[in-house]
Amino acid sequence: MGGLGWKWDKTANAWYCLHFWEHYAFGQDKEFLRTVAYPVLKETCEFWEDHLKQLPDDRLVVPNAWSPEHGPDEDGVSYSQEIIWDLFNNYVQASDTLAVD
Repeated sequence: MGGLGWKWDKTANAWYCLHFWEHYAFGQDKEFLRTVAYPVLKETCEFWEDHLKQLPDDRLVVPNAWSPEHGPDEDGVSYSQEIIWDLFNNYVQASDTLAVD
């Protein structure tokens, strides 16, 4: 059963990074990407590299996440997984664009 209450969104830092990436993607301002977006994307990826949980089948998931559609905290909630996937995917694209890392 889903929940109607508010809970802390553990993937909020990755969600904020999506705004930086979309700003670059629509404006193609490489200076913004290099000086503003990329450093934040990189640091947030480093954070999630340290905080993802490895399951016995070797999948990496967001631990103890929560979604209003599912209710209780559990590992690998789709909402959180998608946000983290976007974060890492956008970071790879940014790295390729800037030819770094």
